[in-house]
Amino acid sequence: MELLNIVAIIGLLHSLALSGAPTLEACANDAIKDLEARVRVDQADLTELEAINKDFGIVYRLRDVTIRYKDPDKFRLDNRLGVFIVNGARRFIHVPQLGLKKRDDIGQELSRRHSLLDLGIVTTTILQGIESRYLRDETIRGGSYPVFEVVLRGDPDRDGASRKPDSAVSPTYQLTIDPQRKYVLRRRWLNGDGKTRATFDYLEPMEVQPGIWLPTRIEVRNQANQLAGATVYRDLKINQSPSDAIFATD
Repeated sequence: MELLNIVAIIGLLHSLALSGAPTLEACANDAIKDLEARVRVDQADLTELEAINKDFGIVYRLRDVTIRYKDPDKFRLDNRLGVFIVNGARRFIHVPQLGLKKRDDIGQELSRRHSLLDLGIVTTTILQGIESRYLRDETIRGGSYPVFEVVLRGDPDRDGASRKPDSAVSPTYQLTIDPQRKYVLRRRWLNGDGKTRATFDYLEPMEVQPGIWLPTRIEVRNQANQLAGATVYRDLKINQSPSDAIFATD
């Protein structure tokens, strides 16, 4: 009986300790609705990048591109060689010099879509499709920042079945966030066994508007923590309200 009481007290103390823990909601950025940038590939190991995600190979092969995001789930990449569009579950790719023209449905898995999270921004819209919990603080780049475990609703679990919102499976991401500047410092992409599939470091932040910070360099590392690719972002523009028509996949 005494042991049960001790366990209950420990549980209560743990709950009280967590009640003051940081929340992902407090770190979300609700000031960015859309974004445009020029992206230059600074380094690319195509074999390693395609092993992480096949779409990476396409993006990095184009080398110098213009990207546009519009919340939620709208993405367009333009290059003199072609165009790559994702709008919700629909995707369109056309790169004539590679002999590539494809229009398909990528399904409901949020990890296959493109959002401002790719650029290190957690928007309030993204919060609607994820579950999160505070894990710990992490010391990185001279500061201490909260780390959150993030599970994307509708993503496949380790058995390939659709994940339920309350499913107790390994997390999809771990996000280390600067809560003051409201951008992601590091994103770890985990597989179904909880092992790191890839690590994204968001570097060289710039204040694009008063109080709004965006990273201008992203480095991608593989499972062995070797640098697989790096991109540099220039001419950043936000909240231009682009037409939905430019994200059409038909």
